[in-house]
Amino acid sequence: MIYENRGDEIYHMTKKIVVSILTLFILINEIGCYSRAQISTEEMQEISHGDEITITTKDMKTYLITVQRIEGTNIHGIQYTGEHGSEIVIKGEDITSIDMEKFDMGRTILIGCILFVVIASLGIIIPLPPY
Repeated sequence: MIYENRGDEIYHMTKKIVVSILTLFILINEIGCYSRAQISTEEMQEISHGDEITITTKDMKTYLITVQRIEGTNIHGIQYTGEHGSEIVIKGEDITSIDMEKFDMGRTILIGCILFVVIASLGIIIPLPPY
């Protein structure tokens, strides 16, 4: 009689573990892998077509654009306001800073290791009941 609801217990325990693992994967997606990096005007060759960058100009205006092409030090891109985008050209001499998201391998490996330890710990701390 004690094990009458054992099927329900296994179902709820499995459900909790799945939700915990999915929550951890969402966390790693939000926290890791990419970080904002500031790029100097000399490093503009790293920027490629389709990259989203944030440009701050000397008059302290900030532009979030999708890069179309780079000609010399001028950046041609599309700035989106709502659903519609408008073409914009920002001259190199007006640019104070350029920010873009870059893949961060070190941070990804660190968060992956932490995630592995947490998942392994869940398996030890909350073992599945015997079937």
